[in-house]
Amino acid sequence: AMSGYGDVAVDELDEETPLSRPEIYGASKYVAELIVREAGGSFPVICVRLPGVVGRGYFTPWVGTMLRSAIRHEPLRIYNPEALFNNIVDLQEIARFISHLIERGAAGCDLVNLAASEPMRIRDIIARLRSLTGSRSEVLVMDRAGKRSFAISTARLRDRLGFEPATTRALIHRYVTQHVSSTESPSAHPR
Repeated sequence: AMSGYGDVAVDELDEETPLSRPEIYGASKYVAELIVREAGGSFPVICVRLPGVVGRGYFTPWVGTMLRSAIRHEPLRIYNPEALFNNIVDLQEIARFISHLIERGAAGCDLVNLAASEPMRIRDIIARLRSLTGSRSEVLVMDRAGKRSFAISTARLRDRLGFEPATTRALIHRYVTQHVSSTESPSAHPR
């Protein structure tokens, strides 16, 4: 989980970003990675760090809380409207990645962050959510003190593993259309 990084102090996080005071949940994930990596000499190991995982009926990650509020026409409170965001993946994308790894085969031990490609500005994501849901939610830009945003580099996915992740726009479109009726959602697929 990305929570293993703890307090992220960079604009773009990658696999080499140092861990900084992770909470117990994130620290436990990191310890599990270390244990699995030790076995890497016996069999191929790829530790995958996941961002916010979204899916039908699941609203826990940030984009999920925003979608739920948009559907309910509640205010959308954002903190860093110009920051980039791609901290999203869904079960279909995870399955596609695992299938890719199985077909490709693996050797040794590696660590990779799985996230969407082509980050979008938070302001644009909120506009997209409002548009796809027909939401009348007011967008409120809040004081950003203590609220840091970051994007996740997908370079290692492409360079080492030959995997091209779905775009942020496509994943958000797929997630939103799972929650609105076909009469309310646009028929055009995102580019």
